[in-house]
Amino acid sequence: MAEDDTDRQREAFDEASQELHRAFAPLADLYTAYLMDGSLRPADYARLLTHFASGKTEKELWPDLRDAWQRIRKMGERHHFFHWPLGIPGRLWRRGCAGLQRNGGKSAVGRA
Repeated sequence: MAEDDTDRQREAFDEASQELHRAFAPLADLYTAYLMDGSLRPADYARLLTHFASGKTEKELWPDLRDAWQRIRKMGERHHFFHWPLGIPGRLWRRGCAGLQRNGGKSAVGRA
């Protein structure tokens, strides 16, 4: 890819970002829900973690884990889970929070 082919570079970055999100969002949601929901059994957490970490999808879940996963999904929707490494554009995230201002972005973090 040519150094000055910014359109292709952006397209490649977008594709990689989508793949990253597809692969890691279920793991991030699972971890967050496990911290929030005391009813999620450690054995189910471990099985779900293994399932998604191996690259499998929601459609491939064992039937006995589907209810637990649906509870996690509903909790994520209700609480609007946001995972910084997945949600912040790479051009800002690569430099960390200190680089946000230098790169033209501004950030405010808080609870509503």
